[in-house]
Amino acid sequence: MYMESMTIHAAGLPRRYPAPIQVASIGWIPRKQGLIDRPFFTYNFSIILTGSGVFRAGSQDYEISAPAVITQRPDTPMHYGPHDQWSELFFIFSPDFINPLKQENLWQDESWWWPLSSLTSLQNEVNSLLALMETVINQQQSTQFIADKIDRIALRIILETRLNQGSSDKTKDHRRAINEVQALFEANYQSDHHVDELARQHNLSPTHFRRLWQQQIGCSPQQYLHQVRMRSAARMLAAGQMPIQEIAAAVGHQDPLYFSKRFRTFFKSSPSEYRNAYKEVR
Repeated sequence: MYMESMTIHAAGLPRRYPAPIQVASIGWIPRKQGLIDRPFFTYNFSIILTGSGVFRAGSQDYEISAPAVITQRPDTPMHYGPHDQWSELFFIFSPDFINPLKQENLWQDESWWWPLSSLTSLQNEVNSLLALMETVINQQQSTQFIADKIDRIALRIILETRLNQGSSDKTKDHRRAINEVQALFEANYQSDHHVDELARQHNLSPTHFRRLWQQQIGCSPQQYLHQVRMRSAARMLAAGQMPIQEIAAAVGHQDPLYFSKRFRTFFKSSPSEYRNAYKEVR
């Protein structure tokens, strides 16, 4: 690994084959010390390869241990740095390229930082990038159009960090909370559940719990419970001659007319039509 700090301002370098996303600056700091405490006007990725430290985004504090990625963005006070020292490779992008970064799913507004499962898949690309940086700085050969390579290697590195995201202890706790409530809904779908209370039982605010649920499950908790109830009702309808009123009550609907309306909206057929159609194909 290269032992000297390097910074390249790539925005001014010529490009023969301009990439849709171009790096403004890249830097390598093998022994970074001290804290950064200021706002930014660009969108940045900082890959922490060794060491540990702190990262504050707005009012939220995180403990960072390598390997990990932290981000900086405009209009948000940033405070971060190592406890002692860490090694950091950073990429700076102009706001002009934030929409392409989002379209490629490389930049996600909700992701302030993410741990990496390992550095194995990154190592060759990182070494190639550092070698190119050294070439530019030392002018060991013509630097014409070298920015084309820098852009593409940088994007491959960022992509690899997304593909190799690990799980922090807090992330694992959040996933466990969602999985436990999901299992509760599936085992007790006939009951009414108070989502706010379930969130607090897992030491989460109701708003944060709903956001996490949406990210992990893809719909709201209420929508998921409704799906479980409708699919359970469909199984009961297909299984035999249990009266529709009893099926409605069994899945948490005391009003059979309201149940029929919800069932029709979900399956595009009434409970009776669903049962008859299932009989025909049995």
